[in-house]
Amino acid sequence: MVGGWRRRHFSFLGFAAYRHSCSIDCMNRIIIASQFILMAIMISPPSQAIDRTSVEVQLAQRGGGDRSSQRTPSKVIKKMDEDGDGRISRDEFLGPKNRFGKLDADGDGYVTKEELEARFSKTSKGPDFSKHPNAAWYAKLPVIVTHAHIKPDIGQGDRDWEGTTENAIRQMDEHGVQASIVMSPPSNRSENSYFDDLIRVTKKYPTRFRVLGGGRSLNPMINNISRDSVDEGDRADFIARADELIAKGAIGFGETTALHFSFRSGHPFENVQPDHPLYLLLADMAAKHDVPIDIHMEAVPEKWAVSKRMRKKSSDNPAYIEENITAFERLLRHNRKARIIWVHLGMDTTGLRSPDLTRRLLQAHPNLYLSLKLIRGLNARFPIFRGGARMDPDWKRLITKFPDRFMIGAEAWYLADNSVKGFRKGIAPAVRVVRLPYLPPVVARKVAFENAQRIFKFKLINPSDYPLPAGSAEPKTMGPLSKREIRKLIVGNTLDFIAPTNGNHLFIYFDEDGSAFLKRGGRNRVFTKRWFINKKSMLCRTTRNDKKHCTKILLKNQPDQITLFNKKFRYQAKLSNGRKLPE
Repeated sequence: MVGGWRRRHFSFLGFAAYRHSCSIDCMNRIIIASQFILMAIMISPPSQAIDRTSVEVQLAQRGGGDRSSQRTPSKVIKKMDEDGDGRISRDEFLGPKNRFGKLDADGDGYVTKEELEARFSKTSKGPDFSKHPNAAWYAKLPVIVTHAHIKPDIGQGDRDWEGTTENAIRQMDEHGVQASIVMSPPSNRSENSYFDDLIRVTKKYPTRFRVLGGGRSLNPMINNISRDSVDEGDRADFIARADELIAKGAIGFGETTALHFSFRSGHPFENVQPDHPLYLLLADMAAKHDVPIDIHMEAVPEKWAVSKRMRKKSSDNPAYIEENITAFERLLRHNRKARIIWVHLGMDTTGLRSPDLTRRLLQAHPNLYLSLKLIRGLNARFPIFRGGARMDPDWKRLITKFPDRFMIGAEAWYLADNSVKGFRKGIAPAVRVVRLPYLPPVVARKVAFENAQRIFKFKLINPSDYPLPAGSAEPKTMGPLSKREIRKLIVGNTLDFIAPTNGNHLFIYFDEDGSAFLKRGGRNRVFTKRWFINKKSMLCRTTRNDKKHCTKILLKNQPDQITLFNKKFRYQAKLSNGRKLPE
């Protein structure tokens, strides 16, 4: 660009000298002056000529097209994607090579549409909610943060708990946070003094803080004792530690880790399958004390090659991670009375924690709960917010469909130096889920504080103090299955009941050989199909083509009783031999 200008510049000077018959001295003065002008142009800051926020895209498109198209991810993908796979490889990228890594947020070697959207969203404006009729109601909604850390370190091994706690309360007040559930960050070494200090904080400020325990006592045992070497002594020690934490005032266990990446030197990498014997024992302890478990686990639905970006951050991160969702589901099934909170939804280091995976797990496991942590840069593939402040429709539908299962986790760090940097990275982005009218009011109130109070078994905020805006209605949810059991008198071996969601009558007949007939019909039609019990877990039927089809009706055989549970229509009935079930 400068070279072309130089040629045009000196051509103009020559023409001017010719036209005006400039002397040699005159010509020399013009040339000397022009050199100073040229030098000034060459050293001028590039920001005066190029918008740095999108320089990689502008250069990739070599200056062609208007700015609006340059910031449209789909058009950028279309221009550079040579093999048609819907993403941009490093070889396909037309911009400066050093810019590719900034766009490739997950470090997998490809730039996706979602990663471009996340990049552009840093300067995009979200929707204007100032004129929303319920904007004031959302803005005043109190929040309970369910995952926070207090860092009282002031240097040279000293800690200022009082000053850090006062700073935390001041920041909570500024952001409308009624209470924070604080805990130790995950550690691979034991230390009891940190938990004891947290307990002292909660006793002094009982309306502002609650504590989880085990991050520096139970978690080191889970991560340091191999699953094959757990003995009875380990189990006894683990149980004693868990009991002691609850006795001292913990309202749950956490933060525990199943997969935790290292982001810098000294930051721990921890990886253990969540069906580790001590994790299963922890689920039993949680059920025993009726408290939840807070678990940090990056999603790995299949064996995953750790990105170069993560390996560059820390040499402790390995090259590969084994699949962990199967083991996580074993933990969830191990004890249904154990409430498991899978934390940090919104911070997706692997790029594999998708809405589809989350939906499947929520549908399959009623004891699974989620807490939100929104941090820009680590959720480029499945961000909860897109385009600045626009909630992703898939996540919005999921939160609305399961309104009783989400909380504000945030992972706030309350620091000793009066800095709000860590706080802003955690709470400020997370609370906008409920502070702006993205969700229906009844759902927003549940996510803000109602779910936290129900799951952790305490009450600091009365929902009646924050009545729903006029016109708001409770969502149509099915409620716990235990409240939808259908109990009917059985005549012989036949049961007639009405499914709650579709109103159809179901007639079930059981034969002596263990097979069953199911007769279902509405007003105008009735049809009969033959059913049989398959592996004592499913009701299956044989079609005209002798193909077996199993329904989602589960059977649990008891001495004189069979329980039917239909996941799809959410009805449950109990059959027993000719007697009425107790009400």
